[in-house]
Amino acid sequence: MSLPPPESEPGPDEPERNSHRRRKFLVALTVAVVVALAATLALGSIGGSSSSPTSNSAAARSSPSSSSVSMEGCTSGVAGADVRVTIYGNGEAACSEWNEGAAKSSDEYWKTEPQGEELHGELVCSMSKGGSLLIEVRDTGEHLRGNQICASLTAKGWHEAEGPGAKIEREQAQQKSERERAAAAEQNAQNGREAQKRQREQAQLEKEEAAKRKQEAQEHQKEQAQSEKEAAAQKQQEAEEHQKEQREHEQEAEKQQQENAREARRNEEEAKQAQREVQHSE
Repeated sequence: MSLPPPESEPGPDEPERNSHRRRKFLVALTVAVVVALAATLALGSIGGSSSSPTSNSAAARSSPSSSSVSMEGCTSGVAGADVRVTIYGNGEAACSEWNEGAAKSSDEYWKTEPQGEELHGELVCSMSKGGSLLIEVRDTGEHLRGNQICASLTAKGWHEAEGPGAKIEREQAQQKSERERAAAAEQNAQNGREAQKRQREQAQLEKEEAAKRKQEAQEHQKEQAQSEKEAAAQKQQEAEEHQKEQREHEQEAEKQQQENAREARRNEEEAKQAQREVQHSE
């Protein structure tokens, strides 16, 4: 079902536009009602033919048993509409009856889609009646027509039942969910492994840094001890040199004292000699 155009800002010709929108909405609503009516009459045609001896024999030939639905199905859709109907249990004959019933009742053209086409749209309902026929209604739009067809099926005594297509979609959804869970679990496991790897790397880095700091501390202590040893040796050497200088100074002073003493005795002797000479000359 096509939606009415979006509203625009009011203008001088707004009353005429509103009237045009109302006409389009009424036309679209009429089309939806006609489709629903066609679906109802088509269902009546399918239900009526399945209750007749000829149709029962045809259904028996195409279905393994009257209590199970055949996997052989067909899909029919109305031109320009969002709704699709898939019928299981009587092959393409069921879609032909559906199309003929819709054409007679509403003059709408329903067309059987090629076999093997992917089922489009979201599943609106999956209905069964009598155990030999099953109808799946899908809608790619807002489910307006799909809901109308499902309501018509319910009114005619059809009941909810999982069809082959719905089962495949459910299994595919389950498989997708399982794959997503498995992928999420694998991602979580990968994240855990990466976190553990980062922890190991961080621990190894901290260990290496601690070993490096310890080695640097040991080298610093060794350098400090060597420096202290050299300083002590230097201090001792300076002390020894100072003592040596002091001894040399003392020796020099003692030598100087001895020299002074000898000089004093020599002077004294010279003085005495001079005095004797003076006395002798007198």
